[in-house]
Amino acid sequence: LEPGVAIKVENDKGIELRGKMVAQGTAADSIYFQSASQTPTKGLWNGIKVIGNTNPLGVGNQLTMGYVNIEHAKTCVDLDIAYHGPYIFKHCLFRDNYKVNNDGGMPETRFENCVFENNILGLEYCQFDSYAIKCQFINNEYGIDGIGYIDSCFFTGHSGVALEPYGVTKNCLIQNNNIGVKAMFNSVNNSYIDNVIRNNDIGVEIQTYFNSSNNFTGNTICDNTSYNLKLYSSNNANLALNCWCSNDETSVKSTIYDGYVNTASGLVNVMPLSNNCPNIS
Repeated sequence: LEPGVAIKVENDKGIELRGKMVAQGTAADSIYFQSASQTPTKGLWNGIKVIGNTNPLGVGNQLTMGYVNIEHAKTCVDLDIAYHGPYIFKHCLFRDNYKVNNDGGMPETRFENCVFENNILGLEYCQFDSYAIKCQFINNEYGIDGIGYIDSCFFTGHSGVALEPYGVTKNCLIQNNNIGVKAMFNSVNNSYIDNVIRNNDIGVEIQTYFNSSNNFTGNTICDNTSYNLKLYSSNNANLALNCWCSNDETSVKSTIYDGYVNTASGLVNVMPLSNNCPNIS
């Protein structure tokens, strides 16, 4: 598909891809997948269903998109039975959809420099390797729920949860959301580093926490309205070497919901505090 092409799909119809698609627009001339309705709303057409399950698996570059806009779909790309990747999306805009993906393709699904705006759900869990790099998540209900590697992304304006990480999350800015981060930090969700979580209602909600298998360090968690952090796990959580925009342990602890507020929860250790707090004004 060449730059400037616009594909408009009737209500409750979709596109089924069994071969290979390369949709490469430009910064000045995107490619569009849209509803054919004159008054489009979320979920009017079914999206693109990718089918690739013949041998050899794990090769083929079946779907590549660059500078593509997908709007008003139920699911933008259904990769549940897509085994001829990698599946690559760069500089794409996903706006006003129910959700962007259903599962992820083999061997990997990669979103780079993409924008996810005003969807019910931006990105959800992928069974194979999945990446969101330098992406923006704006005014969705839920931003990310379960992507394996997240780097240098921006999250704002989410009415539900901005980010439910799964694996490695680093260098992200998460601000002005209802809940910034909600996570079950367990044996696979083991690295959350150098992120800034600020000006949300709740900064971080931790459902479960296993100290021996997590690296939760270098984060800046400040100025969240209700709590900077809420720990629901009955396990204690060692969250040393993070920045809370205060050098006073008592002040920091007053912004944390843990066993001192609810005896069913464990206790959060914040000491020693990070001495490398960035300027986030």
